[in-house]
Amino acid sequence: MTLDCNAGAATVLAVIFVLTCAALLVGSWGSYRILSVNIAGLEPWKAVLIWVGDVTTFCWFVRFFVQHVLHAEPLRARPWQQFKRDREWMFALGSLLLGASLDAAVTLWIKHDDETSFDRGVVVQAEVMELHRTYPNSGDYHFEMLCATRTATAPTTKSAS
Repeated sequence: MTLDCNAGAATVLAVIFVLTCAALLVGSWGSYRILSVNIAGLEPWKAVLIWVGDVTTFCWFVRFFVQHVLHAEPLRARPWQQFKRDREWMFALGSLLLGASLDAAVTLWIKHDDETSFDRGVVVQAEVMELHRTYPNSGDYHFEMLCATRTATAPTTKSAS
């Protein structure tokens, strides 16, 4: 490749990087509400584990941008045989596969944990004493109920939202 070809490729890569980051921001903004509710219900260490695959992929994406656009290294800086011998590709591929596998395993584990928690739940008879409904700007309804349940010993009152 000539220098002009590399400059054109770097420009194209920069545009792709900016558009991808913009799409990531728009997607994050659009799904922020549901993501924050889902992540808030997890223990902190589960919340960290569930993002490992995404963070690993994003780090490799940023590294690719810095290496090939900011440092202007050509896309094929070395012959394939030398690259193959250095085994850098094994580290990149291995870390991406490990991150994706960990992400899938944690997701399935959380799903299984939720299902078993639901199965352990106890059904009780309750009477709704008060019901308050609010209409936040986000469009979601928020209900707050004051319920009275009867156990074998004595009546209790609980608030749930």
